[in-house]
Amino acid sequence: MPVLKIKKSDGTWQEVWGGLNSNPVSLPRLVTITIPVSGWSGSNSLYSQVIAVNGVNANSKLDLQPTSAQVAELQNSEIVLMASNNNGKVTIYSVNGKPSKSLTMQMLITDVEVIS
Repeated sequence: MPVLKIKKSDGTWQEVWGGLNSNPVSLPRLVTITIPVSGWSGSNSLYSQVIAVNGVNANSKLDLQPTSAQVAELQNSEIVLMASNNNGKVTIYSVNGKPSKSLTMQMLITDVEVIS
């Protein structure tokens, strides 16, 4: 069977077996998202907001990809951003405060197989 190698967000390579009788392989997708400044709810230690992102399903792993300037700005403000997937609904969390402006950045969406 042919092997497809996928470069993961951490820089390592993963081999995915493919073939005519196997399940199709979904490659990671890089999309641009906007986190509006007006969408935050919560308190001064934890804020959150739900954003619409096309192509996210219940088995999607989400990785925010801020620019280096955004990383520096968030670090200077001691703000940490995280993305969570709740059955296909994307929630962005902001810890230690919230950004003072809307942020546009990339998000890597990787569909994963849930093994129970």
